Formats: sequence, C-alpha cells, structure tokens
Amino acid sequence: MRGQKHGPSYYLTVSYAKGRSRQIYVPKYLRPVAEQWVGNYHQALTVLEEISGINLELIQLKKASPDS
Repeated sequence: MRGQKHGPSYYLTVSYAKGRSRQIYVPKYLRPVAEQWVGNYHQALTVLEEISGINLELIQLKKASPDS
C-alpha cells in the first residue's frame, strides 16, 4: 500500500426505467464537460416541470369556464 495514489476517479451514474442504473467512468479532463451536461439536464427538467404546471392550470381553468 505504498506509492503514489491513483485517484480521484469520477463516475457518472445514469438511472434508467425500472430502477436500473449504470455507472460510467469520466476521465478527469472530461469532468467539466460532464458537469455542464448534467447541469443542462437538470435545467431542462426544471423547465419541463414549469410547463407541466402551466398546462395543468390551463386545463383546470378550461374545466371551470362555462364557455367550454
């Protein structure tokens, strides 16, 4: 257990349907790119949740409107 350490190592965990997941090794030089892509993914999810909320409100307004 002597000598130079090899870490740190970076892994990206990807989750699939039915509870499956996969870990993917990310080389140190690609870490900034992977972090940016994960950030983009989270931002897209946030926007989709906002759109879904707006659509739900619109549906509820149409149901309450006597014009429909």
